[in-house]
Amino acid sequence: MSKKDYKKGMADAMEAYEAFGEKQENAIRHVGQEVEKTAQKVDKLGGKIGEIADYITDKEKAELYRLNTPVDIADLEDAEKRILLAVLYQLSADADEVTEEQQNYLRAVQQYLKIYNPQTEIDLSAVENIEDISAQKAVLQAVLEFFRLGAAPEELTEGQEDFLDYFQVNRRTRREIDGFIDAIVEAVGIKGLAEKYGNTEMLQQAEEQFEEALKVFENRISEYLHVSSGVFCYLSPDKNWSNITRMACSDSESYKEQSKCRNEAQRSLERYHREIAKQMASYTKRYGEKSIYKSLADSLDSQLRGRKTELSKLRNSQTTAVLGEIEQYLTKTKVIDEIDPVYDRLTDKYHLPVSGGYNSQIEYEVWDPSEFEDNLLAKAFAKGFKRYGYTINSAVDSITNDGNEKLKDFEEDLTGEFNSLIDKYIIDPIQKLLPKLWDAISEPEEDY
Repeated sequence: MSKKDYKKGMADAMEAYEAFGEKQENAIRHVGQEVEKTAQKVDKLGGKIGEIADYITDKEKAELYRLNTPVDIADLEDAEKRILLAVLYQLSADADEVTEEQQNYLRAVQQYLKIYNPQTEIDLSAVENIEDISAQKAVLQAVLEFFRLGAAPEELTEGQEDFLDYFQVNRRTRREIDGFIDAIVEAVGIKGLAEKYGNTEMLQQAEEQFEEALKVFENRISEYLHVSSGVFCYLSPDKNWSNITRMACSDSESYKEQSKCRNEAQRSLERYHREIAKQMASYTKRYGEKSIYKSLADSLDSQLRGRKTELSKLRNSQTTAVLGEIEQYLTKTKVIDEIDPVYDRLTDKYHLPVSGGYNSQIEYEVWDPSEFEDNLLAKAFAKGFKRYGYTINSAVDSITNDGNEKLKDFEEDLTGEFNSLIDKYIIDPIQKLLPKLWDAISEPEEDY
């Protein structure tokens, strides 16, 4: 959900809540009038106050519940949902007395979460295994609501207090959650709190959220599972101009022998060739900070983790079987098995030509002092002092450009091969199972 959608949703909820407040005031006035008419029957007042909860609509109650429930338990991952439900069952088993409101609340939570084969016993310390703090808050609120519905909500047992210590939340958060529960009880009473997750509007919204979550998963599988490397590939050798260019007119830089000048120029070019090839290898090797292959594999890992998290929120008794089939394909094993020989082929294909292939681009120059002599004898003597120089700048640039071009082609081809295998082993098989998943959530709910 985008921030814009979230703000709009909260604005709509506040508008509905304000409307609910007006209705509540009207209901209270209605009760007040009844009380004035029957002031002599004060003992019947409690029953009249109970009418407030009946005076507002399910939709308005649902907005009240949502405004006072920061984290919807329907958004928990499957394992977290099952821990929550098992904890409520265990708390019921441990209690000396379970009120009718607590029984109704537990049944409503189970229906809301669509878990029809719940675990009914659990070590209560299991809540410590919930790593996400938002999920812990959601479970804690459900537990505190369950306690509020008990026979003695203001007097928790020592065992219940010890259990609450397992939650990794501070006192301020605990007070905030208690405040949310107080707001619900003050508005709709204990009966309204017990009916929180049995509210028809809440159930409808939960169903719509569930279907929306499935649409999101379907879209992410179809549109966003392909990978890209995210590596900025650029080859740039560190040029040392003292060996890039040797000026023939300079006594300190030039060579007396043409053969020595040529050999030194070619050796210098070979050193730059090795440097560029080494830089290129840092991108084309299988592992390392700049590795294109590793970046693609890591990107696939990240995508699969995201899809698994989304999928876990779709798990219930109706979808468990088909989700098990889908999860078998949310793995990179087959993709990696087949990409490895492709990777080897591409690294062999995209490599620099040998250094000698660029020797023809070396530029040579000659400084001949005889050109400045007019006397034939002097000119002949001066020819013995020729100096030779070179520049390999253009040749180095050619190697760099070729390397960058081959690197670009390597990245494009490897990415394309990755995504083709992702289509073959992940996307296509899962898309064939999506209609089956839609059918599963459309099946009538089981009795429990």
